[in-house]
Amino acid sequence: MSGNAAKPVDELIESIAERAVRRQEGACALARPVRITRSGDRTEIDVYLNVRFGAVITDVAWSVQERIKDTVERVLGTGVSAVNIHISGVKLTERKK
Repeated sequence: MSGNAAKPVDELIESIAERAVRRQEGACALARPVRITRSGDRTEIDVYLNVRFGAVITDVAWSVQERIKDTVERVLGTGVSAVNIHISGVKLTERKK
């Protein structure tokens, strides 16, 4: 994919990642922009996220990873070689009174 053709695809992948994080219980938000690396027909996605205190980090990471991979492959019809989840921090949340 040329640089110009890749931009809309990258934006779609970023949108998919953001939505996966928002929908996942225990995930707070993306900590920094999603990084997408292509080599031939291989796509690797790096996601940096914050999780809520008390969440089971491995469960949150696994669910976000699977949701991103499945959605990108279904929507774009292309294989994803890796979705790397990087936990950037743990956030405390206020309890509602």
